[in-house]
Amino acid sequence: MFCSNCGNQIDDTAKFCENCGAPVDAPEAPAAGTPPAPAAKKPPRRRKAPAAAPSAEVPEEGRQVTPNITLDPDGKYRWTYEMSLFRNPTIFVLLWKVLFIAFVIFFLFIVLLDGCEGHFDAEHLAFDCKVFGIGIAGMTVLAAVGYLVYAAIMGGKYIVDFEMDEQGVLHAQCPAQAQKARKLAAVTAAAGAAGGRLSTAAIGINASRTKMYTEFARVKKVLAQPRRGVIKLNETLNHNQVYALPEDFEFVHSFILSHTPSGK
Repeated sequence: MFCSNCGNQIDDTAKFCENCGAPVDAPEAPAAGTPPAPAAKKPPRRRKAPAAAPSAEVPEEGRQVTPNITLDPDGKYRWTYEMSLFRNPTIFVLLWKVLFIAFVIFFLFIVLLDGCEGHFDAEHLAFDCKVFGIGIAGMTVLAAVGYLVYAAIMGGKYIVDFEMDEQGVLHAQCPAQAQKARKLAAVTAAAGAAGGRLSTAAIGINASRTKMYTEFARVKKVLAQPRRGVIKLNETLNHNQVYALPEDFEFVHSFILSHTPSGK
């Protein structure tokens, strides 16, 4: 052991330090029958608290709300609609209406021009109406031929992707078809303009629209046609069509009505 005064190493049985002469204090032996002091206990190991279970009130996003419509994490409802261009006449009817309006405007312009030239009488009006009727018939034939060509190029299908949220709905033709439609529209519009054919140019201009967005707050009228799977959203100068399969139609229609002024 070592001296407690100078630190010199001394024999365990010595009573004085050989170096400094200081008395050596021997350690006291424990009394007989006294149990040894218990060893210090280690502090208990803390367990990690279990992770809190997710709340049941957290909304489930990215889920199927109908057989074909999904609510994604960004709060948008998305679905894809595929329509047969040969069985469903909705696109053809829309195209015909566009051409009809163009012809009506042209007819009114001719009648107004005749009136300015002093030829506003029954004979001239009858002639203008005859020309108008022939033009409508020719336009219908041309629209039908153009529509069949368009349907053939698109593989007989019209495929559109929809995005809908609280503010509005986006109608967008699928990228592959949209690219074909824009090329076809450019060629058709150029051919109509070069030949002076108003109907052909109008077909091309109409076909170039591959996307259309409608803000619910601006909708004036909602028309639903469940048999055709179409919901028409009419604004002052804009008209959009939303398509949905029978199993999804009621959800889409109710959602639109609850978010448009005309539906409240």
